[in-house]
Amino acid sequence: HCTECAGQYARNVPYSLSDPSVVLGCVLGIQNRPAIVLERTFQTFAFQSLEVADRVLVDNGSTSTLNAEYRILCHRYDWRLVCASPSNPAWSLSKAYNLAVSALAPEVNVVFKGDVDVLIGENVLQTAARIGTKQLCIFSCHATSEGVTYPNHIPNGQVLREWSHRSPGMVAMDGEGIHAYPRR
Repeated sequence: HCTECAGQYARNVPYSLSDPSVVLGCVLGIQNRPAIVLERTFQTFAFQSLEVADRVLVDNGSTSTLNAEYRILCHRYDWRLVCASPSNPAWSLSKAYNLAVSALAPEVNVVFKGDVDVLIGENVLQTAARIGTKQLCIFSCHATSEGVTYPNHIPNGQVLREWSHRSPGMVAMDGEGIHAYPRR
């Protein structure tokens, strides 16, 4: 199932932080998920109005076919792909995220940890940069029902909002896996 992370709505309005020393980096981890799931998530990162300093996707031992698809998507959406070859084939999301954070550019001082199954709303990254400089910032999400049909392309927040309002079975959930925090 997929989730949508709620955000503020102000797309296409240039955004600047009051503190120019904030440098945001984004991390995702993946293992053997369909490429379309990753692409939808990347699309929601692409329409954010805050420029991100670095984006890292860790592929934690996916099949070679999926890894090749992830590589194409990373190139298309300007993410860096880091491939891990775990000695244990079991999925270790925390290890993947730790590797992704360690691969971020050294100047990144705020980390946004997303999830490949989460579509982020408008200005989520701006909020992460603003609040995540000083403290943990946890985002609330909505889960969808099994079998929901997603848009083929999500070019902006309006498409995401309209889709979420039409989708039956949206259920509020804790945003335990989606957060920003200071990098120390």
